[in-house]
Amino acid sequence: SVELAVGIIDERVLALTRYRTPDLTSLSRFNIRLDVGTSDLRSRLSKQTPLKMIWNRPLTGGGGLEKSSASNTTLRSDFDPVAFFKPSLTTDSNGNLEIEYELPDSITSYRVYIVACDKGNGFGSTELPLIASKDFYIEPGLPRFFSKGDQFKFLVKAINNSETRSSLELLSNATKHLNISKKDKSYFLESMDSRQVGFKGEALSKGTASIHISGSLQNKTDVVRLEIPVQSGHTLGTDVIVGSFKGDTELILPIDQVIEKGLRSNELNENSELKVTFSRTPLLRMSSGIAYLLQYPYGCIEQTSSKLLPLVALRGLLRDGQFPNITPAMADKFIQAGVERLFMMQTDSGGFGYWPGNKTPHKLGTLYAMAALSIAKRNGVEVPVKPMQKSINYLKDLINSDESLRPDFVAFGSYVLSLNNAFKPSSVDILKRVTGKSTEADLFMLLARNNSGIDKQIKPKKKFWNIFFPARLDIIRPTHLDEFNAKHRYKAVALLAAQSMDPDHPLAHEMAKELLSSMESTGFWTSTSDTGWALYALGEYYKNLKTSDSHARIHIGWGDRLLNEVLEGQNFKSIDLNISSNLRKDPLLKIRSGTRDPVYYKITLKYPRLDYAEKGYSNGFQVSKTIENQSGSGSIQVGDIVKVKVNIDVRNLSYDTPYSYVVIDDPLPSGLVAINSAIKTEEQLDNKEDEIDYWNRDGTYKLIPNFVEFKDDRVLVFKDRMHLNGTHQYTYYARAIMEGDFVLPSTKVQLMYSPEVSGFTPKDKIQISGR
Repeated sequence: SVELAVGIIDERVLALTRYRTPDLTSLSRFNIRLDVGTSDLRSRLSKQTPLKMIWNRPLTGGGGLEKSSASNTTLRSDFDPVAFFKPSLTTDSNGNLEIEYELPDSITSYRVYIVACDKGNGFGSTELPLIASKDFYIEPGLPRFFSKGDQFKFLVKAINNSETRSSLELLSNATKHLNISKKDKSYFLESMDSRQVGFKGEALSKGTASIHISGSLQNKTDVVRLEIPVQSGHTLGTDVIVGSFKGDTELILPIDQVIEKGLRSNELNENSELKVTFSRTPLLRMSSGIAYLLQYPYGCIEQTSSKLLPLVALRGLLRDGQFPNITPAMADKFIQAGVERLFMMQTDSGGFGYWPGNKTPHKLGTLYAMAALSIAKRNGVEVPVKPMQKSINYLKDLINSDESLRPDFVAFGSYVLSLNNAFKPSSVDILKRVTGKSTEADLFMLLARNNSGIDKQIKPKKKFWNIFFPARLDIIRPTHLDEFNAKHRYKAVALLAAQSMDPDHPLAHEMAKELLSSMESTGFWTSTSDTGWALYALGEYYKNLKTSDSHARIHIGWGDRLLNEVLEGQNFKSIDLNISSNLRKDPLLKIRSGTRDPVYYKITLKYPRLDYAEKGYSNGFQVSKTIENQSGSGSIQVGDIVKVKVNIDVRNLSYDTPYSYVVIDDPLPSGLVAINSAIKTEEQLDNKEDEIDYWNRDGTYKLIPNFVEFKDDRVLVFKDRMHLNGTHQYTYYARAIMEGDFVLPSTKVQLMYSPEVSGFTPKDKIQISGR
């Protein structure tokens, strides 16, 4: 038998093939019949004559049955660039395999490529072109997103591949978030010809806009539907207030604090969200932290692990509906993606790199990844056995062979091994390296010993616990914080250790209280590393919590308004408050519950940081940005390539105390597309003429990133260490794709594990003219 990997891809986005396997919808079916034999694969496949397959019937993608209200034709709405990808297929005994696949709705040229290998060392590959076409179709030249306030012009191209010549009719409509219209009214299209029709539009409000554009040429029609997000373009701030009450209470909303940050009253009403949520369970306090992790935009080894850790630990509570707006299906989706991403970062040694593609393991990141995967496995998540065992072997060898490891690391690693039944508590050498060196190390070792079963033999059960903590509840904060700046992890570990020995130990209650009080006004802890561990420990603490199922009537009054809501059992009740002028004058909520049991609340206020937008912001970083046309002209026209320079000015650094784990989050205007030269089909641009070793010609340091992500709406740049004082410059290229005036959101530079150290550029605009 022969193993095959087959991919079919829109050749404009070649680099996505090996990572995406979409759910495919009905378009038209093609069969590929392969006869590669079982010998001399390389010569057979490489000499195979390419087959050109042309489909020239009306396409019926996007579900195949949906009809447009404008005309009796099928909507084209599925434009997934990857039509089919299967990493492993097996031929029959004669080396034959038939593959059936379905195309998306794109009118384009695909590349069908096949790689084959046998059980020995024989292999080969071939490529076949495939063209999906129609007699008549339209191509709207729209970007992948807009920002509120964008004013733009775009072209719709109509292509006639038939002998018909006729007047052309184009119609368009969009949902409330966008306003689009045609420039002219009448057009004519010759046979075997094409023409471009101008449209103009404006992005009105935040949300996902649905755009329909239809074209008809005599009896031939085509309808395209696009879903395009409209972003706010703002840097957002969030204030969260959590607490509980019995009977009556009054809550002051944080509106005054927001207005002090530069937000005017009319902008507060238009661009802000104010929500109050009530619950009968204290788990409500943790929901903001979970939402923060799920929405966190970056994905190093620690951040992926810290997102996975609480989700797998809280799986049972999520199934019971204990968290608002987070369904079990949503959690399972994130869990599966997290497990897959972590193993993408596994190195040949069994350890884990900090970023995908790293060849060298990141030691602390490996501990975080293995802790998350081990706890996932204990909670019923399927984790690949062989890769996991490879990591266990790596960690055992590392702890036993590297004498330079800190006691906290050795204890943390012992705890991870104990989760996999791979820790030997009788190891005197390990205990000597760890015991008494720090409170957190002792706590990790206590957890490791308890997981391994040795302390279950001690009677009474609390004996070993009391050896560490005789009759006192003070847990000493670590004097050394690791590189992930986990300020509150020791509290989480103390809570887990107390729970493991005695769920009713006073220290467990004390540490749960400490963790909840340590949560910041943003609704999460200092960083992803702290938030993940805090949620994990609190989830274990509240796992067996019993709350009342009885109904409670909640009366809420503010200004001259009054609401009566019924809180049913352990469900949640969320209320969106309109930030009216009355509420701004008197931001006081008067609340009364019809129950003697405690009622928990969470107030969330999200608002645009207009103070950052107007003047920028600097606390450790001074950030500026320039966009230069490579043609040498001052103005930018559609089709031009521009050079984007992000300058970061830092002071008061030393080589011994560098800035660690810096992120540059640079949003794009919707009229520009970043050029990723790593993709073969993209333009290859040479930047060497501007460089002299580690310096640029303008005297700035060249910022060489450790990891870069090019996204539809932004470029993310990550630098693990920044040692030198001065101006560091990161440069990339972008292409102008649309005419108009576009919002240029603030660029952010921040330390991922000390987010208060940050800098923002002022919000701006960029103009792109037609050619």
